[in-house]
Amino acid sequence: MEDLCRKIIELSDRQKPDPEYQASLKELQKHLSYGDKQALMAEQASTLAQHLTGLDPCDHALGFSHLLAAKADLLPADEVQQEWFLTTAAAFFQKADGAQLRLAGGKFAKICATFVRVSLDLGKALEGILPLRAAMQTIRPAPACLTPAHVGYLQLCLQAQFYHAALPYVEESITLVDPCTGLQARDILLYFLFAGRVFIGLKRFQEACRCFAQATRVPCKFANAILLEIHKKHCLTALLASGMDLRVVQFPQCPQQGLKQHAAPYDHFCTLVRNEPSSSTASSHLEKQQELLTRDGNWGLAKQCMTLLRDRQRYAMSKSHISASLARFSKLHQMGSMDETEIAIREMVATYGVDLKISQTKSAVWFGNNTENTDEPAHTSSSLHNSIHATFNAMCQLQTTSTQIAKSRVYIQATAANNPTGALGDISPSVKQKGNPNQAESSPETNQVQ
Repeated sequence: MEDLCRKIIELSDRQKPDPEYQASLKELQKHLSYGDKQALMAEQASTLAQHLTGLDPCDHALGFSHLLAAKADLLPADEVQQEWFLTTAAAFFQKADGAQLRLAGGKFAKICATFVRVSLDLGKALEGILPLRAAMQTIRPAPACLTPAHVGYLQLCLQAQFYHAALPYVEESITLVDPCTGLQARDILLYFLFAGRVFIGLKRFQEACRCFAQATRVPCKFANAILLEIHKKHCLTALLASGMDLRVVQFPQCPQQGLKQHAAPYDHFCTLVRNEPSSSTASSHLEKQQELLTRDGNWGLAKQCMTLLRDRQRYAMSKSHISASLARFSKLHQMGSMDETEIAIREMVATYGVDLKISQTKSAVWFGNNTENTDEPAHTSSSLHNSIHATFNAMCQLQTTSTQIAKSRVYIQATAANNPTGALGDISPSVKQKGNPNQAESSPETNQVQ
């Protein structure tokens, strides 16, 4: 083992000219990859910690990564050994030479994976965030390159619920995937899964849906558990992304034929919402699948979906009803008491800006500014019918009265006196005189007739 360490120091000498130095690093990588050297490191796993103290994490990063990866493969369950690994790996991430690490990207990926696993086992997810962020900067050949450290970093942020620390790395544009970093195809899917979960934690459901949709476009020959998990979360998140929009939600299609059987409850939920967007059937379906959703880790999302579906029903009611009694509102939405109903209505106003008023004296809720009505659409239709009927009766009565007045002798005399040349100008002067004697005495035309 001492000879191997001396070989690492010899071939990692930076004093050589650059072409010779690069050639030495490639020779060292080839030398460390031999089967007998790998077997030797596995046999001496208990002494690797001592040999690593003689290597510099920066100058001898390539050899250091091989020895530390061998230690990670056979890391005992002893807490002291695990603490040592976390401390050593964290320092290595900070000081390592990225150019050397990219010659053995697979070893670096193994170190990252073990670092994440041990951090989670020891309950130190928050402490592991900064070292993995340094590892991302160390291994990536370009700013827009995805690395295995991204996956571990997002996983620790999710476990620690430190979503804002992960936000810059899920919002950045990833345009490069380089195998020299040790990145595998499953890491790409995991990155999109964890990025979507970060957005879910921040209630940014539309961005989460974009991450899930992008993951389903990654070429995959076979169905796998990661794609299944992405599809399940995508089904629930798509509803949350639509908000109070009562139009058809853009639900995802199952990415693989082999996943349909395992994703059947989620696809059925999508069908129920698509066919009956304002019905309680979809919520009932989620409640029946509570055990499955809890086992999948999606019960929290499902509860948010049920809350949104309930609010959608109330929102639809505010659009289709002018008013409703609190008792009926409570019955429609299966609430236990009037106090609970009033709390739910206040939440509607605070969350969705619904314009409504509550009357405690009349025990009713009015949607919009009109507080004249008392109950639901049926009552409104009946009131409108009664108003029309009353107006028609008033018109008939007015017409009857007008006919009776038109036939009245007094009305005819008064009209003829006031309009001598009007419509009744053909009435005889004797009628005019009899009907209005004062006007007959003052009118010259009347005196001449007399």
